[in-house]
Amino acid sequence: MKAIANNMSPNHIYMMAPLEDEVQAILGLSPPFDPDATQAPIEECLSRIVKGTDYSHLSTSPVDALGIFWGWTVKQSVNWDWTSIDIYVNDEYDHNTIGVCDRELRFMLLPQELFQKLVKQPHLPGPKQIFQAIKEGQLPKAKPRELVNIGDLF
Repeated sequence: MKAIANNMSPNHIYMMAPLEDEVQAILGLSPPFDPDATQAPIEECLSRIVKGTDYSHLSTSPVDALGIFWGWTVKQSVNWDWTSIDIYVNDEYDHNTIGVCDRELRFMLLPQELFQKLVKQPHLPGPKQIFQAIKEGQLPKAKPRELVNIGDLF
């Protein structure tokens, strides 16, 4: 997989706006959100999703909403930026997604994809552990514009 970072489009920004209501509904939290304090509730909610809790009343995927919110907590904690990412597989364009990247584009975090992976493979380190690793700088060396996918490191 290869990734190319682009500027965020208005469509991406508008897509993220209604997620705050969804997150409040599934986490039972309300603003202001403290990134550190939300990690345990996020992990607990992800566990409930894995166990089959029904969130069909929501207007969006609870996994995607939770992932985007978690990405926001990372962004707030380490001063990274939301970025539009084009994903290429075997040198062919596959899809566009949003990610959180450091300013030098050494690392990218694809929160929706990561949370989909964590639901399918709940034995992997959870979002709280990944959040701490990012916040504490426990990431491998990477070159600017390399865009190492943090989700592949865990």
